[in-house]
Amino acid sequence: MAYAFQNTFYRCINLIDTNVEININGFGGNSGGAVFHSTFYGCTSIKKTPIINLPTWSLDSKYYASIFANMFYSCSSLEEFRGDIAGIENDININLPGNVFQNMFINCFKLKKAFNKLYPTGFNQNCFANTFQNCMNLEETPEIEIKNLPSTNTFAMTFNGCVNLKKVNIKFNINSSILATVFNNTFSGCENIEEVSELKLNTTTFGSNALQYLFQNCYKLKNVKISGHETANATGLFTGLF
Repeated sequence: MAYAFQNTFYRCINLIDTNVEININGFGGNSGGAVFHSTFYGCTSIKKTPIINLPTWSLDSKYYASIFANMFYSCSSLEEFRGDIAGIENDININLPGNVFQNMFINCFKLKKAFNKLYPTGFNQNCFANTFQNCMNLEETPEIEIKNLPSTNTFAMTFNGCVNLKKVNIKFNINSSILATVFNNTFSGCENIEEVSELKLNTTTFGSNALQYLFQNCYKLKNVKISGHETANATGLFTGLF
């Protein structure tokens, strides 16, 4: 299954509708890597994704890296993600692999809706880096609970430039070490966010610039409660936070 749909419709700029339903019954062993990597990269005319149904599955951090990376990169007319990624939405025991959603919807300027919820055990390097960057019509985030962050850049620039983002459905309840630049520019430029949930940082171990520019240029943000960091000592921990 590895690379099965990689680059399949790469830069098919006149593709409007695939009229396809993708049903995958399961992944086995080391078969999952980069399955949908860059599948619709640069398909600037597509408005809706194919219906993608994935099973309840366990993502192994070694074999499933980059599985959705760049999938809809610069699909500038895309408005809606359709499908059920049940293995990610419903299995709370998975540890999301590196780069799994990196750049998945970057520059999808018209995207209004993506997947709904994510409750994994942990997140690895770059797993949400730039995922929704410049999705200017996105009004709310997926529902995500963040508990363990073992790697760097995990949420770097995830919602950067989402100027109409208003609702942040993210629970920050972090019990692990927070390494360098984990939240670098995560919500930078989200100028319509008014509130976020409490940032519970239940650790004293922070990498340098861990929260750097997290809410930069969020002009309407009224208040943010950050708890659990009282004894933390890290270079640039809150640099440019607001």
